[in-house]
Amino acid sequence: MLRSYSEPFVMNLSIKLRLLHLIFHCISHKESHLLIKFHSFCCILFAGLANLSITGCGSDDLELKQEMEKQFVDLLTEELKLQEAVADEHSRHMHVTLGEAKRVASQYQKEAEKCNAATEICESARERAQALLLKERKITLLWERRARQLGWEGE
Repeated sequence: MLRSYSEPFVMNLSIKLRLLHLIFHCISHKESHLLIKFHSFCCILFAGLANLSITGCGSDDLELKQEMEKQFVDLLTEELKLQEAVADEHSRHMHVTLGEAKRVASQYQKEAEKCNAATEICESARERAQALLLKERKITLLWERRARQLGWEGE
């Protein structure tokens, strides 16, 4: 059965954070079977390490009672496998997200290049139009000067 320890069990912050993370993952992914296994793991872990009795923990739930009858090492092994599965899922999600980010960044880069090319075309067209307008003003002033010389008084 479970070994008792004489010193009290003190859970460090790292263990607390891991347990909270696992609980949050199970709840957020609606994985009730994982919550049942996790609950039985915690009952046995805390009962064994804190020298407590586990007689009342999960006695009314047959599935939970069967889980609690497993050996401590089996539960630890199963917990490690669950953590590995969670880590694999996070890794897969990260790779998918990274791939999507690269695709979107590439798409935005192409759009930016098109925009830059269009801006350069517009700028050169504006410069040409400005040069033509300047040339047209010079011609207009020349004709107006000639017209005044010939007696035109303007409007």
